[in-house]
Amino acid sequence: MKETALSIVKKLEENGYSAYLVGGSVRDELLSRAVNDFDIATNASPQAVMQVFADERVVETGIKHGTVTIVIDHNPYEVTTFRTEGDYKDCRHPETVSFVTSLKEDLERRDFTINALAYNPETGIIDYFGGIDDLNNKIIRAVGEPQKRFQEDALRILRAVRFSAQLGFEIEKNTLSAMKLCAKNLDFVSKERIFDELTKLICAKYAADAIYACKEIIFQIIPELSPIDGFKQQSLSHDYDVFNHTLKAIELAKKRTPTIMWTLLLHDIAKPLCFTVDEKGYGHTKGHPEVSSKISAEIADRLKFPTKLKSDVVNLVYMHDADVSKTKYQVKRFLFEYGKEFAYNLLSVKTADMLAHSDYGIKKYKVEKVNLREYLSQIINNNECYDFSTLKISGSDLLKLGFKGKSVGEAKSLMLDKVMREELKNDEQELLIFAKSLL
Repeated sequence: MKETALSIVKKLEENGYSAYLVGGSVRDELLSRAVNDFDIATNASPQAVMQVFADERVVETGIKHGTVTIVIDHNPYEVTTFRTEGDYKDCRHPETVSFVTSLKEDLERRDFTINALAYNPETGIIDYFGGIDDLNNKIIRAVGEPQKRFQEDALRILRAVRFSAQLGFEIEKNTLSAMKLCAKNLDFVSKERIFDELTKLICAKYAADAIYACKEIIFQIIPELSPIDGFKQQSLSHDYDVFNHTLKAIELAKKRTPTIMWTLLLHDIAKPLCFTVDEKGYGHTKGHPEVSSKISAEIADRLKFPTKLKSDVVNLVYMHDADVSKTKYQVKRFLFEYGKEFAYNLLSVKTADMLAHSDYGIKKYKVEKVNLREYLSQIINNNECYDFSTLKISGSDLLKLGFKGKSVGEAKSLMLDKVMREELKNDEQELLIFAKSLL
């Protein structure tokens, strides 16, 4: 893709225009990170770009804003005319766009110095705003006046937190102050875009540090999290308050999928609502998984979660404290009801949650996690039967024997249960003999 992007730059230059790779691709190349897309800025008008690439597939993705997309080998390359932007009417979109011939004018409208870099094979890196120094010093800094940047487009506030979470960079002091000052403007951003940025953020390697540094911004979006900040648990099982326990679990998660990370963020959100203190002064939060699950459902609806993600997160939050691994049979029943993917997600959530406890708490809950992991490993690796799809007898077999109506399902359920309990072998002949005995 990089070679193709540079060939687009070269072809524009051969036709008398100037062109540069810009933004995230330049940043990620300098950081030796994988580059997923290459954007190109040019002084050629959109119509001129389409004329130059008349032999390629060109999509008018945002032509009124100067952007067309060239599709080569099924990969899209956005080519945008140098532009400046007028006033922003809704904390998100400019009212007007003006095309210009200056690369510097184009770059100074961008969000952060590390994203305001340009590259051309002839000129090398072009850096008008100190982006290289900020990359070297691991700093996220707004281009120009920070408050103006965030008043123009409030989503930039969350993008800054996301970049901090992905890159492990610190947000520059004035930039962070402006972000907090303008955080209320996030209310004007679509919930779909908020969800997308938050999901990338919480799945990133340095999510815990970024969330802690920018917690006021996160609380603006998810105010239900605010009460857990500083809420002491008064328990031998915990060294941290609820918020820092949550962040520790996020930090320690090994499998960082949206399902697991959203679950960890929300799993203890109701603890302040369920908190009681016993006669010895120890804190208890009985019932918090159920209440946290209900609150998670409300948050998921508000942020427009995809249906499956909402269902999985709500159920995982509900079950994060449940011991489902007392016996292998219990784990099989759990697999039958929820499936393998959900079971392994629950194991990942439970493991990260456990490791975020005190030494006493880890010792207390470790056996449960070990049992669940061991039983799952045995069941999956040995191809042990836990659902109808692997049961060595079918409904058709039972109909041939003379079963009718609902008795077919009842017989299958009984045999599956006996196989899971290891009272029957999952063997076709043995199951047929047992089925005949039921008749």
